[in-house]
Order: sequence, then structure tokens, then C-alpha cells
Amino acid sequence: PETGLPAIPAQTRSLGLAVLRGTSLVVLSPVDGSEEIANPFAAG
Repeated sequence: PETGLPAIPAQTRSLGLAVLRGTSLVVLSPVDGSEEIANPFAAG
């Protein structure tokens, strides 16, 4: 049934490390968990 959500592909791949940028920077690691890091783009 149509849910409006994106389809999940049959094949997936493992991401070792992801850095997410938004109002804060967050590093996600499947081994180490998550950590907020200083924003290198912030003035000051």
C-alpha cells in the first residue's frame, strides 16, 4: 500500500561514519555512538 514514505531499496550499504550538518553538527558512528562537534562555520 502507498504510505507516502520513500521506498527502501532492496540493496543497502554500510556507512562507517556520517557527519550531519544542520543547526548543529553531529557525528554518528555505529561503534562510538553520536557526538555533537563545534561548528567550524560559525563566526566568532
